[in-house]
Formats: sequence, C-alpha cells, structure tokens
Amino acid sequence: MSQDVRDDAVADGANQFGKQARVNEALLLDAAAAAACLGMARSTFLGNDTRGLVPQAVRIGRLRRWSRSELQQWVDARCPPRQRWEALRA
Repeated sequence: MSQDVRDDAVADGANQFGKQARVNEALLLDAAAAAACLGMARSTFLGNDTRGLVPQAVRIGRLRRWSRSELQQWVDARCPPRQRWEALRA
C-alpha cells in the first residue's frame, strides 16, 4: 500500500470520526441519530414515535428533532410510553 493511499485512508477515518464526534455533541438529534443512541433502527424508532412510545419531538420549522438530554432522562425512567412520560415530567 502506498503512502498516499494510507494517508487517504487515515484522512477518511478522521473525517468520519469528526462527523461522529459532532453527532455525539449535538443537543437535538434527527430520527437516525436518536435511533442510534437508543440502539434501534430508524424505522423502528419512527414506528415507536407514531405509536407514542418515545418522547415527543421538537419542531423547528419542518424539522423534527429529539432532545438528547430528554432521551437520556426517558431511558433513565425505564422508557415509559409518551403519555406517562409527559405526566412524569409535569
């Protein structure tokens, strides 16, 4: 393997690591990132959202985002359905 190819591979890895680090620092997560944090597929997460099994998303214009800290608190509370979760938070 030439030095240029190794340098490119290292740069690609650094770019992916940098992107992952930014996602790990984000306060609001899209469905894919929220699902990844919870260890499930995006489609499963969105299905659970439709059924009211995960915390309510925050709307920013047309975007839907989930609060990283709220998801952590929700998991710490043993993942209650949304209606019970909102009652616990009130």
